[in-house]
Amino acid sequence: MSAPPSSNRLAALGLAIALGQSLEAPAWASSQEGADREAHPSALNESGGERQVLKFNDLGTSVGMAPPSNHAGFAVNRELLRGFPNESALRNGYRDFGYLGLESTVAREGVEVFRGPASALYGNGKPGGDLNVLTRQPDGVRRRDAQLSKSRQGYRSLKADLSDAVGDDVALRISLGAEGGPSRRQFDDEKSYGVTPSIAWRVGPRTRVALEFDLFRLRDQVQPDRLPLAPLLAFSDRKTLGEARDWARESGSTWRLALEHALDENWRMRQALFVQRSRSSRDATELDVYGMTGDGIFTDDDRSVRRVAARRSERIVSDVSQTEIQGQFDLHGAKHQILAGIELGRYQVHSLGGRAPLAALDLSAPVYGALPDAYVPDTAQVQDGRNSVLYLRDRMRWGSHWQLLLGLRAEQSRAASEDRLSSDVNTGRSSLLSPRAGLVYSPRPGWSWFASWTQSSRPQIGEVAADGALLPPEKGRQIEAGLQWGDSKQGMLGTLSLYQLRRQGLAATDPRNPNFVVAGGERQSHGIELELRGELMRGLSLDFSLEALRARVRRDTAVASGTPLPGVAPWFVSAWLTKQLSERWTLGWGLIGEGPRRAAWPPNDLRLPAYVTTDLALAYRGAGWRLQVAMGNVLGRRAIVSDGYAISFTEPRSLSVTVSMRL
Repeated sequence: MSAPPSSNRLAALGLAIALGQSLEAPAWASSQEGADREAHPSALNESGGERQVLKFNDLGTSVGMAPPSNHAGFAVNRELLRGFPNESALRNGYRDFGYLGLESTVAREGVEVFRGPASALYGNGKPGGDLNVLTRQPDGVRRRDAQLSKSRQGYRSLKADLSDAVGDDVALRISLGAEGGPSRRQFDDEKSYGVTPSIAWRVGPRTRVALEFDLFRLRDQVQPDRLPLAPLLAFSDRKTLGEARDWARESGSTWRLALEHALDENWRMRQALFVQRSRSSRDATELDVYGMTGDGIFTDDDRSVRRVAARRSERIVSDVSQTEIQGQFDLHGAKHQILAGIELGRYQVHSLGGRAPLAALDLSAPVYGALPDAYVPDTAQVQDGRNSVLYLRDRMRWGSHWQLLLGLRAEQSRAASEDRLSSDVNTGRSSLLSPRAGLVYSPRPGWSWFASWTQSSRPQIGEVAADGALLPPEKGRQIEAGLQWGDSKQGMLGTLSLYQLRRQGLAATDPRNPNFVVAGGERQSHGIELELRGELMRGLSLDFSLEALRARVRRDTAVASGTPLPGVAPWFVSAWLTKQLSERWTLGWGLIGEGPRRAAWPPNDLRLPAYVTTDLALAYRGAGWRLQVAMGNVLGRRAIVSDGYAISFTEPRSLSVTVSMRL
């Protein structure tokens, strides 16, 4: 894994990273490289901590071994971040609606983890943190890399990364991949294809244009969500609750255009465009939570689970325009870094669906092959959202000890939801101001105390009140304080953070009309995080994260105050230890653990047990190639993972072999 910036050059949030690129530098310097140049030094991550860059071990780019994507950071390897669901809203530092639609992963090479105010520059309701997806950028280097991987069950993956330069001003790159095959679960097969070509053109010494296209296709044999109920936990995780005919098909295309221009040595602007179109269809089994075939999920004798067949199709349209200007100047003894931007975005979701009765499945002796009865339409909906945003941030520095950040985001959102089955049309409009502030004190090199306060907003798509109005955006607030010490380039870097995060105005059941909702929900989490990253000694590196938290309901119309949030564990730990055995051999050892947690909302009182799994990997690097053998969950522990609604089982023991080469 590439070394992150040192603590005396703490990185800015992802959007400022790309904008901070030195356009006077070599034409194809990446945003990461440009942000680290002394000509345009970056300031602090607004939470006070460094920018955490996690590179995936992919295409042989790592000399030794990098942590797999499910290690090295609580924000990377699960669905929850500081107690709440997490989606990515940034890609290469740009505002991104990619999490709403469909896109491939073939060009992804890692993520940046942001916490505190850094995650709230673009709202999205996540004051606790965010992920910035990093993809391979055109750099003008001639490259012919390939990677082939195969698992014990026969799942295969083939990836390639090709790049070159055309003259002195144009760089090309294309990442492509295909993967698929069976898993250990019954009726499970997948085939997916992705290609991401990109081009970067240096128009002049101060101007750079980049264009990226992403195309994705998927055909996957799916299974119903397994709800956290005791009979379903006891049912073999190798068997399915669905049928052999359960398939999902997805496709998506995404265009990203970025124009970066340096006005002078102190001021620069950026214009970004994001255009995404995606489609999905699904003909599959679902558990009968609708009561279509009877009361309750299980039959009267509790031997069988009730099911329905469901047909779903969805079309998503997303467009974003983002214009920014960044500058720096000195005023009254302080160095100011100004970032101002305008964001215009819209999304539209078209949904169609129907369901049909399907025979129940006997959990003790399952028999497959049931066919559905006649389908009844249950969904024909169009949801439309439009956002207009102004944001301003001033990062101030006094000498080498103090830094202060002040920011303000003004957002106006309009939403509409049309139910074409009932002919109901619901609309909503809201405006919200989101201020934020951060302070860092560095008494001496390698030590930084930080504190921050953040407010954010998030649209509540499709939530309708009894009067027909859509609910206004929820509000999020977080306070955070902590300490960072050391230097990962010269040993270990440690970060200790304490936080309290509150989300208000969430949809809650309307007590006067249970078929609708009101903006009465409130949730809160508070906790402590510890991270250690760097070299323990020569040839021995560690990436460690430990989190302890408490996440509960503060107010709700249907759930008692104090109820723990489902899926949120009181502790979580992730570690990845790498030992360079010799010039060619590298050994990796990792563990992931999670404490006991509530499985679902009341009246379900089921608790999921704690677990700790361990992984091992061994890599050999030759001249222009690398072989890696990895075993997951070496001890074969039965670990159950929850996203707060459905549960899944980790692989009891997995084995994969990967060959990477430079052609």
